[in-house]
Parts: sequence; structure tokens; C-alpha cells
Amino acid sequence: MQAVKRQSGLSLYVGIGVLMSGCGGGGGEEAVALPPVPEPPPVSDITEGVFKDSNVGGLSYVSGSQSGVTTEEGRFTCETGGTITFSIGAVTLGTADCATLLSPASLIGDGTLDAPGVLNMASLMFMLDSDEDETNGLSISPGLQTMAESWPAIDFTADDFFAELTVPLSDIASVEQRMPFNWTEVPTLLRDHLERTLGCAYSGVFVGQLAGDSDGAVVIRAHREVFYSNAYDLEWIAYDPAEGQRSTIARFDVQMSPTFETSIINDPTEITGRFETSDTIRGTWTLPRENASGTFVANRLGTDRAAQRFSTSFSTNDGGFGVMALEVDGDQVTGEAFEITERVSFDVIGTISGDDLVLTATAGTETINATGEIRRRSFNADFSEVSGSLDIGGSFFGRGCPLN
Repeated sequence: MQAVKRQSGLSLYVGIGVLMSGCGGGGGEEAVALPPVPEPPPVSDITEGVFKDSNVGGLSYVSGSQSGVTTEEGRFTCETGGTITFSIGAVTLGTADCATLLSPASLIGDGTLDAPGVLNMASLMFMLDSDEDETNGLSISPGLQTMAESWPAIDFTADDFFAELTVPLSDIASVEQRMPFNWTEVPTLLRDHLERTLGCAYSGVFVGQLAGDSDGAVVIRAHREVFYSNAYDLEWIAYDPAEGQRSTIARFDVQMSPTFETSIINDPTEITGRFETSDTIRGTWTLPRENASGTFVANRLGTDRAAQRFSTSFSTNDGGFGVMALEVDGDQVTGEAFEITERVSFDVIGTISGDDLVLTATAGTETINATGEIRRRSFNADFSEVSGSLDIGGSFFGRGCPLN
């Protein structure tokens, strides 16, 4: 089997990595046989999801045979392919298709984050939060859930929405001895918070398969831009044994099921697509100058069960490169990595002490150790970066955000 030709000096900003198997006029080199990419998770009759505006706990829900109250992490279950209805006591919030990620934007109107009904629902959830601290999630106390059984219907599209909240505010004062801040007066803050929350939920690393003129592997790294709060990037790198690497960047705006397309004018590599769910991306790829094109589907690497998520890329001194999904809870780190050129999957564990990070990645008998540091941006408390070095020679870099 012919060895894969690698290039040195690969970009640390690895995003979508494609192993193109002789895509279009590729110089006559022999195709390289490689192992398959990781399989997507099996489809179940029951979907587990999370309700986000921060994680929202204390919402009642019904979806066919599934019913209950969202956990402190905002988790619920729904019948795959069905619908789910959320409520607070007697107040119906709305109905949405069963999905792994839902928010007020899923339940109101056209689902945009700027819709008045979406922002009004968000303001109610903020006011019901028992400790009035959205950074640790939004939680509706059992006492308020009980009182809400006698609340009148609420019109989330009302011009004077605060007037709709007379009874809930009275019960908050009675049950929890507090008068919450009037969040209806600051819709911009509500909108920005919901955007940041959903942006981190969609951020991460995704691995999948190309179809069409190539059957190579595809990896996507989605993350928030550093200086622009409403800008999120999908970074792409393409690789084949004969032609080396190609790269492009696509940009997406945060909405429910956001779409994206290449943002570099006249780029030789073009991609378009959408987040089918927060865990699955589907799209098309085109190399116009080589008359090559096709589709791709990619599934999330890692989980959403952590306080913070890092979307990370790495490169080795011999030209290897790949991506890592790192999840941080307190001083513990877990995650997964995928080396693109050889299609090797690694399990990752590690620890944090202060700003110092220690990682170990294993794949069978192979072990790679890494050390680095986490830097938190003083101008943006929701944004942080991680970088470091590999003991085999090489480095890694990534960006992080809070999942709550």
C-alpha cells in the first residue's frame, strides 16, 4: 500500500478536513486504502434533548408516551419523529418537532431570535429563575411549578407583555420572597444571551463521510469568532495524496438549524449546508476547477454533558493533522480526537490545574501526551482559548465556550 504523502506546516485552524480519494485529475497516484470513519449513533424511537436559554429546568413536557419535567440540565425525552409540547403549570409555552436542541425560538413564530414572542418567553424564564443567576442555568422551583397550575394563559406576543405577568410575579413574591428584575425592558440582552447559548450548543467538532466524486472523510470544526459576538465559523481543510491540502471558511448566523456557505470570494473550494440538528451537519461540497462535487453528512464528536466545550485542532511535525472535542467539568477533561490522514480515533482524558492543562490520548496501544494552557479573554467572559504541544512533536489550538 502506497504511503500517504503529508505536508508540513499545516494550519492549526483545522476545520472541515477532507481526505479526497484522488478527487478530479489528481496526478495519477494510486488510491490509498484507509479504515472507515466513525459510525453515527444508531437511531432510537426516543430522542433525548435539552431545552436551552441557559439550561432550563422545571418545564413540564409531553411527547406521545413521554412526559415529565426538564432536569436541572434542561433535559427531556420525546418520541423521535413526533412533536413535544412544553408548559409551566397551566401556561402552555408551545409545541415543536422532537429534536436534540430546543429553545424559546423553537416554540414561537418563525423561530428567529429577534421575534418579540421569543424574547418575551425568554424574559419570563429569566424572571422565574429561582436564584436569578443565568450563568448556572435557569431553574423553576417546585413551589412555583405548583402555583403555576392556577396561572391564567399568557400571550407571549402581547404589546404590553409585562402586564401579562401580574399573577406569576405575585406568586414569585409570595413563594420566594423576591421581586425579579424586569427583563422585558432589556430585549437586546436577552437576545444576545440566547444567541451565545445556542452558538455554543452548535459549536464543536463533527466527523463524517463524503459522497459523490469522493468517498473521503469529512471533519468540521465550528466555533465562535473571537471579536464578533454574532459571527460563527466552519473551518475547512481538504487533503488528498496527490494535491495536498485545500482550505476554506464558511460562516453561519445563529438561529435554530442555521445554514452556512463559503464566505471567501472565488475560493477554489465551495461548501454549503445546514445543521440538520445540533449534532448533525448535512451539505454539499464543490471543487469547480476540478469539476468535482458531492454531498457530506457529519455527526458530532463528543457530547454536550459538560460545563465547557472546546473545539480544537492539532498538527504533528510529520504533517499529520486532526481535530479534538474537549469537554471540561471542574478540573476534569474528557473528549475524543480524530486524526484525518490515517482516520484514527482517540479517547482523550486530562486535568486542569489553574490555567495549566494535561491531556492523554489513546488509540489501542498508541498513546499521545499533551500539555498546554487555557486563556480566558478579559473582554469576553464567554470566550476562552486553549493551546499547547504534543510529546510526539506538534501542537494544538482551540476555542471554548460555556455549554450552560
